[in-house]
Amino acid sequence: MSLFLAGLPLWVAAILLVVLPTIAAMCGPLLVRRQVGLERLISNNEIAGFKFAAVSVTYAVLVAFAVIVVWEKFNEAETAVVQEAGASATIYLLTTGPDPEAVATRAALGNYLRLVIDRDWPLMATGKESPEVTQALNALYAAALRLMENGSRQPAIFVEMLKQLGAITQARRTRLHKESREMTQVLNALYPTALRLMENGSRQPAIFVEMFKQLDAITQARRTRLRLATGIVPGIVWLVLSCGAILTVGFTFFFGTKNLPAQVMMTGILSVIVFMGLLVIVLIEYPFTGPVHVGSEPLQAVVEEFEHG
Repeated sequence: MSLFLAGLPLWVAAILLVVLPTIAAMCGPLLVRRQVGLERLISNNEIAGFKFAAVSVTYAVLVAFAVIVVWEKFNEAETAVVQEAGASATIYLLTTGPDPEAVATRAALGNYLRLVIDRDWPLMATGKESPEVTQALNALYAAALRLMENGSRQPAIFVEMLKQLGAITQARRTRLHKESREMTQVLNALYPTALRLMENGSRQPAIFVEMFKQLDAITQARRTRLRLATGIVPGIVWLVLSCGAILTVGFTFFFGTKNLPAQVMMTGILSVIVFMGLLVIVLIEYPFTGPVHVGSEPLQAVVEEFEHG
């Protein structure tokens, strides 16, 4: 049910989760007043006020905890996508060269990224994954292994140098919302310079150490986003949150005031606040589903940068 609600347009989800429950809640005091009477309800005000304070605080803590958890997981999904894009960009830069193995590795990486954008993202919106993308990732590893067969030994200093270049690339993509093409070209120029410093006629193991590190980063980032795409909040937590919302709002029906319209409005305001909290949780529980989702823009930027100029 939560996956279905998360996939709805924002206005539809707001009507189902906020507007309709609030209308029902505002009808509650009217029905209770008609059945019980004002005098009997007023007698509950003093003792019910203390109990309602405890109930509302307890439920507020539960909602705040759930919102924090799903927001952290949503950020984790965004970070995984950025890391995957940064690792992909690093591999593109490490496999520059005209030799067939390098060309095949770049082609395998490009195929993987296109399949991720075209296949993984639509399926993640339904909590599933694409076996074609898994096969493309396996093919990328195979291409990298073939590229490595022509390597030779190299001092550890170059391993660390390429490691730091990869860290620079990933850190830059993490911090940028909009980027300068000129600065991207400057950063890309660092890689050929480092590779020329290392090369003595064949590709060096230091390159492959960093390349396979980035391949592992891609694999881990993909598994992270696939796991988060299936949902964050366990079913038992949703049961507690849903029942708690109904009980918290329903508790206000036991109060009685002479100004019935004011009581109805206060109940409606409380209901809006409670169910808006649930709406936030629903919308970001599935990071790749619905109107509030993590997009594939970082990966698309890598494809455009290295395949289209």
